[in-house]
Amino acid sequence: MKMKNFFTNWRAPQPWHRNPTDTELEAGKKIQPKIKTLQYQALVRMRTAGDHGWIGSDLAEDLGRLVYTIKPRLTELRKAGLIQDSGKRRKNKTGGSEMVFTITELGRETLKQIEEREHG
Repeated sequence: MKMKNFFTNWRAPQPWHRNPTDTELEAGKKIQPKIKTLQYQALVRMRTAGDHGWIGSDLAEDLGRLVYTIKPRLTELRKAGLIQDSGKRRKNKTGGSEMVFTITELGRETLKQIEEREHG
């Protein structure tokens, strides 16, 4: 799917905090051009998962990405109202508990609009 118009009116947040170190700034600048694509990929996977949802570490593995590049995207999508905390928790491969995210109705509608725009 083409990405040229994805989240056209949505400005991706800066991937760093108030007082970033030089290495954080460097990493943030490197990931910035990829943020919208990663958000889109995560949102599509959320839709296909339905009520089962995803935990960040499993989603990162599925996308072939580092968990540190995917978990912030999930936070951004949640803050935008496109995904939500399902209230469930699931164990990851290391035995830790993670929040299970599911897509919201707004997330579904957003994907539908993107697909309609991309496929005419």
